[in-house]
Amino acid sequence: MSALSDSVVRRPWSHAVAGGISLIGALICGLDWPDFPQNLQHLSAAGVFAWGVAVIFQLVVSAGHLRVAILDWQALQAPPQYERRNASLWIVVQAIVLVMIGVLVLLGRNSILLMADQNEILSALSASSVVSLLVWGMRRRSFAAVEAERVTR
Repeated sequence: MSALSDSVVRRPWSHAVAGGISLIGALICGLDWPDFPQNLQHLSAAGVFAWGVAVIFQLVVSAGHLRVAILDWQALQAPPQYERRNASLWIVVQAIVLVMIGVLVLLGRNSILLMADQNEILSALSASSVVSLLVWGMRRRSFAAVEAERVTR
C-alpha cells in the first residue's frame, strides 16, 4: 500500500472520530424536540417526523463510520473497487444532506425545522455531514491510490 492509503486505512481513527461526532450529533438531534408556537400546532406531526429522520440518519452515519473503523482495525478491507464505490455512495449521501440543509436555511422561517426552533438539528447535521464527507473523501482517495498502484505493477 502507498503511504496515502496506509495513513487512512491502517489508522482508522478518522472513522472512529467521525462516528463519535455523528453519535454526539444524534444525541443533540434527539434532545432538540420540536417546539411549535401555538398558531402552528397543526405542523407538529411534520416537525416530529423531521426530528425522527434526523436522529435516525445520524445513528446510521455513526454506525457506518464505526463499522468501517472496526473492520479497518482488524485489517478486513474489501477489494479496492468495492471500497471506492462504498465511499462514493457515502459521499453522495452526505452531499445530498448538505444540499438539503442549505435549502432549509434558504427557506428561512418557512422551513419546518426553523419554524419548530430546531436550529440545533441543522447545526449537528451540517457539522457531522462535513466531517463525514471529508473522511469518506480521504478513504475514496486512498483506495483510488491503491487501485492505481495495482494497475501500474
